[in-house]
Amino acid sequence: MVKKFGDIRLREASSSDAAFLRDLFNLPIIMDIFNLHPSTTSRWRKTLQEWEENPRARPLIIEKGKGTRKKQGIMVIKDDPQEPGLVWLDLIAFTPEYWGSGQAQTSLDIFFRMCSLEGKRRIRLRVNSENKWARKFFEKNGFFNSGEVEEPFGDTGERKKRLIMERSVISIERRQTPEGRN
Repeated sequence: MVKKFGDIRLREASSSDAAFLRDLFNLPIIMDIFNLHPSTTSRWRKTLQEWEENPRARPLIIEKGKGTRKKQGIMVIKDDPQEPGLVWLDLIAFTPEYWGSGQAQTSLDIFFRMCSLEGKRRIRLRVNSENKWARKFFEKNGFFNSGEVEEPFGDTGERKKRLIMERSVISIERRQTPEGRN
């Protein structure tokens, strides 16, 4: 599955992405945001395999460019097993060089369209209550605070207050081409 918009595309992650994820999540600022210890390529291969074995999880690599593509980040989405039509945005992270470039917005827009075309009705996510930038970004995109949980966060297991944010999925009409294809 590949979803694209302009020169941004979301594609399913594979074991070949483990080194990229290791490098991304070993950046000090990312380690701090996600409360992580340094990771290894083998750890990320194992994580990717666990996601692959979970039929509800979809890890998506975010890439930019035409021809030669540059990996920018990852988005992990999971269908909720108890609530049909609900999808969780479980993880979204970008390399800092793309922060402020609009790539997160474009990736989220692709994700919203994908959810609409798949018939999803609601999107939920958890965000660290201390991460003001993320809260503001998601609020700007129609998410509202629907609760909070205190739970172990990251590798340290430190309990952190996390906000549960959600929004509805706006239906997008599928247009038919003259040949009858979407």
